[in-house]
Amino acid sequence: MCYAATVKRWRNCAPLTLGLLASAAAAANPQPLVKLTPNGSINQYGNAMSMDGDTALVAAVGGQVGGQTGLVYAYTRNAAGEWIETGVLTSGGVGAFGASISLKDWTAVVGAPRANVRGPGSGSASIFRRGLDGLWTPQATLIGSDVGEEDQFGFSAAMGSGVAVVGALHHSVDDWGAAYVFT
Repeated sequence: MCYAATVKRWRNCAPLTLGLLASAAAAANPQPLVKLTPNGSINQYGNAMSMDGDTALVAAVGGQVGGQTGLVYAYTRNAAGEWIETGVLTSGGVGAFGASISLKDWTAVVGAPRANVRGPGSGSASIFRRGLDGLWTPQATLIGSDVGEEDQFGFSAAMGSGVAVVGALHHSVDDWGAAYVFT
């Protein structure tokens, strides 16, 4: 089913293939073009991901390397169409780093809703930028102006052109949540 905006109703629609499936047999049993896996055994790999152009970011919120909890793997598609692991974004060990990710151009926002910045589970988000050399470097740590314990700021995140929006799932006395816009 899909929603047909021209007639404002739901209707049966043909499956969307995006030109990736070449035959009826492939349409009945679609297969991935490539499977991205990190080097080594990583816990909760793939819990969040984002892609823009030839860059993909894949989080492993339970991953640990060198004392860092929560990892985000960066991949770049080369001229031959192969996806190459080009880096790992880390947080300095803040809680649930990689629970949310959004990528726009060469800038990413990564949420860490269990970070203890302003009390247990208050949360944070980090901005990373990819340089011309392909390396990702941290640019800023975002914290909601009024977040507190268990607000889980960083539970969701979106990146636009020069704008990041970060959600705090449990912000407010009634757990209504909040979204914070950063420019």
